Amino acid sequence: MRLIITIFICLCLTSSCYINSKAYNEINVYKYSNGYKYEVSIKYHTKGRENIHNFNLKKYEYDGYDWFYVNTINGRLYPDSLLFTQFQRRTDSPWAVKNIKGYIEFVNDSLIIDLHFYNQENPKEKDLPYEFNGKYKVKINNNIAPLINDF
Repeated sequence: MRLIITIFICLCLTSSCYINSKAYNEINVYKYSNGYKYEVSIKYHTKGRENIHNFNLKKYEYDGYDWFYVNTINGRLYPDSLLFTQFQRRTDSPWAVKNIKGYIEFVNDSLIIDLHFYNQENPKEKDLPYEFNGKYKVKINNNIAPLINDF
């Protein structure tokens, strides 16, 4: 009986749920015309495993996107001059994210992201850093982005 319990505990510890997301090194900038001049695509890859509490340990993997909408791709932009959403071309409420702090900055062929979001779960705690803060290579496309997710 001890052996079975030990094996079960080891299985739980080694195969428990997780989720890891990592942004690709290159960010695509596309022309856009619906209220903003540019659509900025941040593509990321996610790997994870389902929850053991649901008796499902299936692994999963997918690509996802976050989106910035801006009127310039030069210099530093603060939240009042950009729009952030996790849904392509959904630039109105409730999809547009509010209460952002920090900036994004276009420098030569790079984009630096340093954003923080309001901590809704613990308002007295610090704001939460954007998961993909960092420096990325920028690829400018002279066409409109293909529609990636249509909700």
